[in-house]
Amino acid sequence: VDDVAAGLEAVAAADSVPPYAAYNICTGHATTVRAAARLVAARLGAPEDLLQFGAQPYRTEDPRWLVGDPARLARATGWRPSISFEDGIDRIIEVSRLAAQPTL
Repeated sequence: VDDVAAGLEAVAAADSVPPYAAYNICTGHATTVRAAARLVAARLGAPEDLLQFGAQPYRTEDPRWLVGDPARLARATGWRPSISFEDGIDRIIEVSRLAAQPTL
């Protein structure tokens, strides 16, 4: 989330970004849904079998891989991702835990 906000700030501040241009705010590294789900489960201490991988058949119309390329955004603004996927997941979990705490 922090990298996305920083990427959007970079676009807003850049004079070289034309209106309505498309840019990818991403790492450029592939992360499967399975790997992301396993990481979240591990960080939460949840058993992996709750994820039920393979319980639904693969939908053949879905692409196997989608990986964004941040190079165009980096050339236009100098922005580069600075937070690893793992650290980003940890931050989201921490914020979610804080938000779930009762307030007085």
